[in-house]
Amino acid sequence: MSELTKHNQEFYDSVWRGARVRAPEHANTWAKVRALMEGVDGLLEIGPGVRPRLPLARARFLDASDVAVEKLRQSGAEVTAGDISEIPFESESFDFVCALDVIEHADDPPAALREVRRVLKPGGRLLFSVPMFADRWTEFDELVGHKQRFDPEDLANLLEELGLEVVESARFSSLPRLRVFLRIGTWTLRRFRRAAIWIEDRLVQPVQRRFTRDLEWQSGFVVPERVDGLILHCRAGSGNSLK
Repeated sequence: MSELTKHNQEFYDSVWRGARVRAPEHANTWAKVRALMEGVDGLLEIGPGVRPRLPLARARFLDASDVAVEKLRQSGAEVTAGDISEIPFESESFDFVCALDVIEHADDPPAALREVRRVLKPGGRLLFSVPMFADRWTEFDELVGHKQRFDPEDLANLLEELGLEVVESARFSSLPRLRVFLRIGTWTLRRFRRAAIWIEDRLVQPVQRRFTRDLEWQSGFVVPERVDGLILHCRAGSGNSLK
């Protein structure tokens, strides 16, 4: 097990231990997820923690955190303990896969995305997000266990190589735009993790839900200038050479 994997397991076990399972309807991804699920049976979400974006009753889940796995199971979900770098499912198993805020945590993020592509059926849909721009790396990225941020050209080339057509994209990040607030949050999470998680789960999240707006989607692969994170809706090509 790599140092990054150990860090992520320890960090997210502590995060999810202090948080409650949240329904996907509370997230700003819900409108898109609901539309993409229509008429689809094979659903998989990778790395949801205790904040799934797919309905617990309809999807399968994969997570590396033992705490998250147990909490999801207690909530009635069908969940497997495992890592995105080696997804324990057969190739071309799923019609729709969600992988939000997880690919960047792998030891080899491009290889992790390749694994996600492998389990998608031809014509299947992928909803995933990644942090953008390598030069925007901060102490927060290190704290939460990121391996990399993606530059637009590299990400576009990788998606083309994997046969993933970007249908639409949107700005996607919960980080404050002012760096001073990000530094304060990072300092607090590093030194007072339990209290910070309790406040975020019990106070910040309920307030955010009241003001959550749907994502503003644009057709194709569009990267707003200096965006912190991007979410992409992709369609898998008819041919899959990643079996």
